[in-house]
Amino acid sequence: MDIVLPQCVEEPFSFDSMVSALQIELAQEGVVWLHRVSAPKESERARIELVADCQPMVSSLLIRIYTPQEPTAVRAMDLSDLPLALRPRGVALATAELARSVWLRSTERAAAPEQRSAAPLIRPAGPRLLKRRSCQSPPRAVRALLE
Repeated sequence: MDIVLPQCVEEPFSFDSMVSALQIELAQEGVVWLHRVSAPKESERARIELVADCQPMVSSLLIRIYTPQEPTAVRAMDLSDLPLALRPRGVALATAELARSVWLRSTERAAAPEQRSAAPLIRPAGPRLLKRRSCQSPPRAVRALLE
C-alpha cells in the first residue's frame, strides 16, 4: 500500500515513527508493507495520504484513504490537544481506524444481496427470571446493598 506524506524539510512530528506505528496497526488487516511515495499516483492500488502544513507546531491534518472500489474517505484530525511525543501514534491510530472503516464498507458492499437477506434474524433475548433454588445466596456485602 502506498502512503503519501507531506514533503517537509522539518517534519511537524516524526513521520518515520508514525509509519512504523501504522504498519503495526495495519498488519492485523493483512497489510504487510507501506511504501512511501512522494506524490499521489493514479493507480489501482489503495493509498493513504496525509496532508498537513510543514510547520513545527501544526495543529491539524487531513487523512485521505483512496481505494479503487470506494469513494475517497477523508478525516480531519485536530492535533492541538495531542502532545508532540504522542502525535505519531495518535495519527497512526486515526489513520488505521479510517482505513478499517473503508475496508469494512467495501466488504459489506461486496456481499451478495442474497447472502445479506438470508442471514437469520437475531432477536435480543428479554430479561430472564431465575428460579430461586437454582441460585446460590449472594454474599453478605451484596445482600446489604440490595436491602
